[in-house]
Amino acid sequence: MARKKQDSSKQNVHPTTMTDSYGEWKKGDDVWYTSYQGEAKYGTIMYFSENSENEKKWVTLWDLTDPRYDSAHIETLRRDAPTKAMRNKVLKRIARAKIRNKKGK
Repeated sequence: MARKKQDSSKQNVHPTTMTDSYGEWKKGDDVWYTSYQGEAKYGTIMYFSENSENEKKWVTLWDLTDPRYDSAHIETLRRDAPTKAMRNKVLKRIARAKIRNKKGK
């Protein structure tokens, strides 16, 4: 019995476009953002994405306080911390993580 060949040449008509910059923001910037869960976080921009079908735009970041990739709406990016107390707490956390990483080497 012969097998039917699958058409592997079909491509997604509405692909997601990824870029390194968007407006004033660019890859590598450290920014404050609000995650999809509503938490204020601090991270490094990795890339921007846009879906041409529904025109949604989002950013993927490397979370500096809980090392992992995270996504957020582009509109939630900001340079300054929401509060001074939150800024101090996050910066202490990052400093402790760096010290721990140095000891492990």
